[in-house]
Amino acid sequence: MRQSILVLVLMIQLGVMNAQDDKLYPIHQNKVLTSFAAAYPQFNFFTDGKRFSDHNLRAGNLDTIDIPFFDDFTNSGPFPDRSKWTNGYVYVNNHFAVKPFSMGYATFDNLSWNGLPYQPINNNKGASDTLTSQFIKLNADTATYLSFYVQPQGLDLDPLDYWDSLSLYFYGKDSAWHSVWSLNGKGLPVKFKQYFVKVNPKLFSHSGFRFMFINYAMQTGNSNHWHLDYVELNVKRSLKDSIRNDVGISEIQNSLLKDYYQLPWKQFKAISTNPLIDDDSLIIYNLDFQVKNFIYNFSIKDKNNSLLQLNWARNTAVFNRVFTTFSFPLSKSIITNQTSVNDSVIINTDWSFFVNGDVNSNNDSLRHQQVFANYIAQDDGTAEAGYGLVDATKGGKVANKFTIYAADSIWGIGMFFTQMYKDVKDKQFTLKIWKSITAGSNNEVLLKSIPVTKIPYIETMNGYSFFRLDTPLYLIPGDYYIGWEQKSDFILNVGVDLNYAFKNKNKPNLGVYYNVQSKWVQTFTNSGALMIRPYLGNNLKTVTTPLNVIEHNYQAEDISLYPNPTNGMVYISTNQNYHVVLCDLTGRQIALYNNVQSFDITSLPVGTYIAKISNTENATSFIYKKIIKVE
Repeated sequence: MRQSILVLVLMIQLGVMNAQDDKLYPIHQNKVLTSFAAAYPQFNFFTDGKRFSDHNLRAGNLDTIDIPFFDDFTNSGPFPDRSKWTNGYVYVNNHFAVKPFSMGYATFDNLSWNGLPYQPINNNKGASDTLTSQFIKLNADTATYLSFYVQPQGLDLDPLDYWDSLSLYFYGKDSAWHSVWSLNGKGLPVKFKQYFVKVNPKLFSHSGFRFMFINYAMQTGNSNHWHLDYVELNVKRSLKDSIRNDVGISEIQNSLLKDYYQLPWKQFKAISTNPLIDDDSLIIYNLDFQVKNFIYNFSIKDKNNSLLQLNWARNTAVFNRVFTTFSFPLSKSIITNQTSVNDSVIINTDWSFFVNGDVNSNNDSLRHQQVFANYIAQDDGTAEAGYGLVDATKGGKVANKFTIYAADSIWGIGMFFTQMYKDVKDKQFTLKIWKSITAGSNNEVLLKSIPVTKIPYIETMNGYSFFRLDTPLYLIPGDYYIGWEQKSDFILNVGVDLNYAFKNKNKPNLGVYYNVQSKWVQTFTNSGALMIRPYLGNNLKTVTTPLNVIEHNYQAEDISLYPNPTNGMVYISTNQNYHVVLCDLTGRQIALYNNVQSFDITSLPVGTYIAKISNTENATSFIYKKIIKVE
């Protein structure tokens, strides 16, 4: 019999928006999206995102900008800085590259601004992400160069192939794009390297000059990554102009927990051994060739930014062209002595430093927010890979272990589904919770089965789908398993966080199992974290479904709303009357329609809404559907 195997299918995902309201439960703390949400509190990814991807955008009221042009992608994210770039198809982040010189870079993949593949998932090759500069006034100069750093692949498990390339185009006086540089990905080392491209003044010195990066790839979904950083255009440069007086933060510790990214406070307090890391650390890189004297500090603050701990270190050497790690012991008592509110605690850890003469202060400070909320997560909310079964997978099962330290109830499951390899959204599977499974045999104790009629891909930057249990399960302390069983042969890709592997020095994650031949097997080769999250808590009446996930009622997938998008009437696809509560994306009720088969949203502003649909007026169980109102 042919052996069934497991594969990791590479992907990239734009992440999940954080809920800022205390009444909501945040899914994860993605630093890039948190900063973006704070800067643009009214931003709507469904509608406003397109405006970040318009080739006709200008830098405010300016038609052109002047040189020097420089962007290290530190201040912006998840979209590029609109004062410098006219489109936003790349993802500005700090999660997908390996050992970046500075936090923040632009990642090219096969996803548009909203996290969807450019083409239906197939084997076509073609252009994917583009990053286009604003119009730049460029006078004639014989020593004008564009320089930039590029890293192929990053945290991808599979290397780039011969059809994967990154190309650069200049916009000429003849109003046409000219190919001036290209890099093939096959066989390239996974590290950042600087490239210089000279600007020919005869062709490109004019007030409408632009440059554009494009990646070409096999358009199979979320894969084929390139990472771009330190883009600089200026005159009076040479090929030897590679020295930059910049010391920047490369990475920080992404969680204060040893084995998890986030835990409920109740579970955290019940762990008998020390669940916290010993030291909080950051990694610094010095781009200059000179050794620098370095003064840095580490602080811990509570949710209200009240200072809990402060440490300073002075006159520490930062060596040239070397990654250097700095750390401070973590004061465990400060964290464990915090008082929870609704079983939730937020801890802010801040790093900052000072280097005399540093030309770029944007990458000299960084905050990590540790949230103890109502779910267990090993992953950090960003997925660099996907996990699925191949070959004879009908009846195949996957299980991911999690541990309960204090008795509690599980009332929901969050899962991150990737669009990868083939379009399988119409495939059926069964979501399962086990009390135990036995490696090397088919023995298992099943607690709950949830039939799912189709894979609920999320058409937005938000990545998680949410499944609410019809009856919460009371769990005593011990190990449990969440996963799925397939109804047919297909690759059901669940996101994999490879930063978990990087944090744990690529040690295998022993909590992942699969079963394809009536025998449970521990997946020793998978060092990443499956993006499956159990939601815990007893007081279900006060729990609000996170609005950065879309909840799916697994018993009523046949109900749909049409037309969608719409500018007026909305119809329910069945002949039954329903009660509909219409909410905006903050959870605020906008309208109520009782006992209807259709409803009118003509008077509502353009945007995205969530419809909570129930059979009865005082229902406690809802079907959640997204509605997009257009002009």
